[in-house]
Formats: sequence, C-alpha cells, structure tokens
Amino acid sequence: MPMLDMRTLSMVNAIGAATVALLMTYLWRFVSREWGMRQWVAGTIALAAGSVLLLLRDVAPDWLSIAAGNGLCVLGAGYLALGARRFSGLRDGAPWHWGVALLCTGTAWLFSAVYPSLVMRVFLFSLWTAFFALRCARPLWWTAPAGKFGVGQRFTAGVFYVVAAIMGLRMVLVVLVDPGPGYMQTAAVSVSLGALAQLLSNATSVVGVAMMLNNRLEERLTKMSYLDGLTGISNRRYFDEAYRYEREKLHRSYQMLSAVLIDIDFFKQYNDLYGHQIGDECLVRVARAIESVRGTPDTVVARYGGEEFVVLLPGVGLKAAEKIAGSIADAIHSLRIPHAASTACGYLTVSQGVATVSGAHRKSVSLLEAADRCLYEAKRAGRNQWRSREADNVDAYFATK
Repeated sequence: MPMLDMRTLSMVNAIGAATVALLMTYLWRFVSREWGMRQWVAGTIALAAGSVLLLLRDVAPDWLSIAAGNGLCVLGAGYLALGARRFSGLRDGAPWHWGVALLCTGTAWLFSAVYPSLVMRVFLFSLWTAFFALRCARPLWWTAPAGKFGVGQRFTAGVFYVVAAIMGLRMVLVVLVDPGPGYMQTAAVSVSLGALAQLLSNATSVVGVAMMLNNRLEERLTKMSYLDGLTGISNRRYFDEAYRYEREKLHRSYQMLSAVLIDIDFFKQYNDLYGHQIGDECLVRVARAIESVRGTPDTVVARYGGEEFVVLLPGVGLKAAEKIAGSIADAIHSLRIPHAASTACGYLTVSQGVATVSGAHRKSVSLLEAADRCLYEAKRAGRNQWRSREADNVDAYFATK
C-alpha cells in the first residue's frame, strides 16, 4: 500500500497554491506595490489555477485537466521569473512565459490525447519549470545588495536554484526509470520530487518575497536617514560614518586622505536680504554644483551643517584636492547667483579649506581640524578663495602666523 496518494498530493499542492495566491494578492494590494509584485501575483494565481485543474485529472477532460493545467502552471512559473527580473531592476526581455506556456499546453495535449506518453509530459513539464526557476534565481542572486539588505534576494534565489535542481533530477529519473501504469496512483520518486518543488515554490513565493520587501524597505529607510532633507545629498551622519571608516582604513595603509570644507560667503546676509525660501533654493543649487565636481567614485559630498559643505576624498593627494577645490569654486561662479550683500563679489561665492593627511604619519592633527583652519585663513584673507595645507604640517604653519 503506498504511503502517499497522488490525488492527496495534488490536493495539498492545490490548496497551498491557492492560499499563496491569496496571500500574495494581499501583499500587493495592501502592503507594497513594489516593481514586479504584479507579476508575482499573476504567477501565483496561474499556479493555483493550474494546480486545481491538475487535481481534476480523471474527472475533467484531458484537454482541460492535463493540457490547460500544465500550461497554466508553466505560465505561472514564467510570471514568477518576470517578476524576479522586474524586482531586480532588469528589463522584461522576450515574452518567454506566454510562448512556453502555449507550447507546454500543446505538447501536453499531444502526449495525452494523440500520442499518449506520460514520460514526455513529465519530462517537458519538468524542463520548462526548471528553466523558469533558473530565470527566477539568476537575476535575484546577481543583483542582490551587499550585506543584510540582500539576504531576502539571496535566500529566494537559492531556493529557486534548488527547485531547478529538483526538476532537473526529475527529468533524468522519468527517462531512466519507466514510471509504469501505476505512476499516477502511487507516490513514485518523481511524483514526490514534483510535489517537493511545488511546495518550495509556494513557500518561497510568500516567505522569500516578504523578506525581499522588508529588506528593500529597510534599505530605503537607511538611505533616507543618510540624506539631507533639503539638498538631497549626504547628511552629517553619513559623512561622520564615512570619515570614521576612511580614517580607520588610513591607519592600516599608506594612502592619502583629503577633505575640502566649503562655506558660503556671507550667507546670513543673503538670507536677510532675499529671504529664507530663496536661501533654501540657493543651498540646493550650491549642493548640486559641488556634487557635480566629483574626484573619484569613493568621493563623499555632504552637507556639514547650515551653509557648510564637505567633500571627503579617499586616496587623493593635496595637489589633486586643490584642483577639485578650484573646480568647485568655478562651478559656484558659473551659477551666477546675485548676492548684493556680499563684499567679496556681486555674486554668490564660497570659501574653502583643503587639507590632506597621509597614512605614513601616525602623529598628526585631525584632518577636519586642519581643513577648518585653512577655511578660517581663507575667510580672514577676504573670502572667495581657498587655502590648503598638509594636516601633518598645519601646526607648524599656523604657529608662525
């Protein structure tokens, strides 16, 4: 007597697929409209419909229960793959899911009504299911963010890789071992593998997607906490963490680290003359101008506080940092923002302090302290200019001033 009955497995899978479809619809309508969710919902609904039709085998006509059931299940797997690509930010590509679903429907009918062959039906169904499982797994795995924000994507991709392997094994077994006439009534190995693959797909469709949505929400909230609400560039909190990281890395190497402190000249007078709303618009334009002058991909541009900005330049020496300061000054000048209250120029200008520290020196003044001293010197000299020093020599320089 068989331990499991095929109809019992089909009923469990159908109930599970329908439950997953309801849960996914709820997630999409009331929790998140994330890109790709619509396709995941369509996929789970198609899988549920296909599972119900397969449950009606020997009750409904073969063209409905077998052909349409297989086609809907494969279509559902295709929609899951499409949803994974969209969630990963990739283009849809060719409409594989519809073409393959129609092909699977046709071949299922062919090998059930015209040339009856259970081996071919199981083989082709397993082939296309494995194909779409791989199309689910690959984009999710390769586009997963580093660290904790990519856990959900990597987990979901890993499960779909397992599903693809299971269906691949099922393809081999059904070819090597003749299922025989009792295949549909007994819990053969290939039947159990198919049920296991569907169970994993159902579980992953809810658990994996929920994890991915949670990870993406956490990532966005974290990024928002690191952005300045007015200018849209990094805020002081993000800069402090980046500076701490670069300073620790500097102590383990002999690289250079530079910083440029930027202060808008006579900004209080600008606000008093033009109003705070115009002042806010000015800060946004200045922030964009500074951000447009990036030294390296690792450059950090942040609002340091009020009308002050800072640029952190890992691996950049003093000469290169001076060129960046000059480019920033030129970018601000090119904005040609009128500033009638400025004694430095008729347009908005900035003063800058540039400092560099080397990992070869263990005893040195703080990089930011050195940049701040240089900024003060630029202001004292009349503003609308920049001053620079190596942080290791800044004490000796200012002692003579």
